[in-house]
Amino acid sequence: MPYTSRSQQADVRDQALRDPRANSVRLNLSERFAIAMGAVACFYEERLPDGSIARAPGRLEAQASSGTMRDSFGQPMQVTNPVPVCVKAG
Repeated sequence: MPYTSRSQQADVRDQALRDPRANSVRLNLSERFAIAMGAVACFYEERLPDGSIARAPGRLEAQASSGTMRDSFGQPMQVTNPVPVCVKAG
């Protein structure tokens, strides 16, 4: 087993704590049903000052995400792809 320093272990731990897939609350049955039926596009999560999380129906909005790819000649080129993001409705 390779040796890892404490700073490398802490860095991996911090990445795991910031990962939204691991830290988001699971949808309950009625929320999953609303999404499956098409009544709601997504649920917007907002952290309140007391530390709790409030969820409300949201809407999907396309936001540009920029990245860099290489073309067939190996030259970098900018690529923008729209990414759906859940935003607060209203």
